[in-house]
Amino acid sequence: MAKNVIAIDVGLHSLKAVCLSGSARSTSLSRVAMIPQTAMSQSIQQASEKAVSAQLKDLVSQLKAGRGECHIAFNSPSAVLRYVEAPYHPQSDLRASLKLNHQTYLHQNFENYTFDGVCLFQDTEHLKKEKKDKKTDVDKTLKKGKTLIAGLPTTEMLIFYMAAKRAGLEPRSLSLAPLSVINGYECAYPGSFQQEAVLLLDIGHLSSSLTIVHQGSIFLTRVINLGGKNVLDHLTQTQGSAAAAENAELQGGEALAQAIQASLAPMMREVHSSVNFFERNTEASLKKIVLSGKLAGAPVTVGVIQQEVGFPCEVWSPAEGMRNSLPASQKEIFAENQSAFAVCIGTARNALS
Repeated sequence: MAKNVIAIDVGLHSLKAVCLSGSARSTSLSRVAMIPQTAMSQSIQQASEKAVSAQLKDLVSQLKAGRGECHIAFNSPSAVLRYVEAPYHPQSDLRASLKLNHQTYLHQNFENYTFDGVCLFQDTEHLKKEKKDKKTDVDKTLKKGKTLIAGLPTTEMLIFYMAAKRAGLEPRSLSLAPLSVINGYECAYPGSFQQEAVLLLDIGHLSSSLTIVHQGSIFLTRVINLGGKNVLDHLTQTQGSAAAAENAELQGGEALAQAIQASLAPMMREVHSSVNFFERNTEASLKKIVLSGKLAGAPVTVGVIQQEVGFPCEVWSPAEGMRNSLPASQKEIFAENQSAFAVCIGTARNALS
């Protein structure tokens, strides 16, 4: 059944929203909106529910898609994102277990955190036997596999949840931006996701994420505390003022290239080490690096990163495979900022599926 899905990316530089309509097999991009972030200029923890709510109201007003159910994605320096070895459990059972005692999986106590998780494998022999015998007991001899655990401070989650309610929205899910990027790439490029070894590099404002996908499986995900703000700060120092820095960023010339090279050097080293770790442990070769995020929209970014890391780089389109049904007034916004919409489109496509 066709439906509409609103997804919001609460970034620390800007807020983005999209409305998708249709189904997982036939999807249309019907509305987009983007506004500057002002409610969390210092940190998420210092943001007020009232200020975040006012921004969400403004965003939804510009989206012009009505109000109702929405799915929210955001990044947080306090987020926990780990892969652990654990027996297979249905997601409902895993969630219940994490709620009762997350230390069983993480071997570390996180006070006042809310966790979610998903098993990235299935013990098919056990599941077939369970179905045949109509058993419900968990087999303690199950082989272990990779399980993804994600957690956020409960106070941060409540800020976004209550702010969305206050803005007249009905939040149905809260997710981390790196996971939305993975979902978005899988929906946009299923062939590449299932058959190739690809590194997804999403460059955010305060932090960025890299994920290596190998033949449909997630090999690793890492969050790096570097992003567009570091580039802008470097430009401010070299150009002499914030206004000159913003102008240099818009021009996307040699000044921006040098700022990316200088300020994101640790990120490039992290990319190198992650690729080396992947290739040593799989005997497979990385096919390419695909970029998303606002900074990725500058053509010079692709060239600098490709030169620094030594792998083919390209910007991917989160709207690949969808019909573009945007009104004329929103088409230009999306065309100029397409790579910045990767998180909220990935969130919406996951909700549709």
